[in-house]
This record gives sequence, structure tokens and C-alpha cells, in this order.
Amino acid sequence: MRCTLDMVDNIISLFHEHPYYTQKLAYLIYITVESNIIVWQHVKDAYKFLLDNERPVFEGYISGLSVEQKKLLKALSVDETASLYPVG
Repeated sequence: MRCTLDMVDNIISLFHEHPYYTQKLAYLIYITVESNIIVWQHVKDAYKFLLDNERPVFEGYISGLSVEQKKLLKALSVDETASLYPVG
């Protein structure tokens, strides 16, 4: 199968270089695309399928967190920071 290097970079960046999900996404693309050329729609379809199928796992992680931990996650999702600790 063929795709552009930009598409490879985009696939890798979708999961911030997390190897498990990057490989799983690539595998889903491989087993579902019938042509030899991968287009962005193939990636989007596989990405949506992967997130939908992993939803119970993600929800399981969150359900075990305390209210304060959930608040922290929500805050980090809105305002990304390099460190949780003040500098200086």
C-alpha cells in the first residue's frame, strides 16, 4: 500500500506517537482498504472506528478516577501545560 510521507506523519501524530494506537490504526487501514493507495478518507474512517471501539476502555479509565482527578483532566484538556508544577 502507498501513501504520502505527510500522511504517515499525520497518522503518527494522531496519537502523539503512542505506538499501540498508531500501529492499531495502521492495521485497521491495512485490513479495510481494498486499493493500493491510501487516501485521507481511509485514515479518517479507521480513526473513527478505532475511537468508537476503544470508547469502553477510555470510559473505564475515567470511571475509576476521583472527582478531583476528573477535574484535573478536564482542565488539562482545555489548557495544555508543559508541567503541573509552578516554575521557580
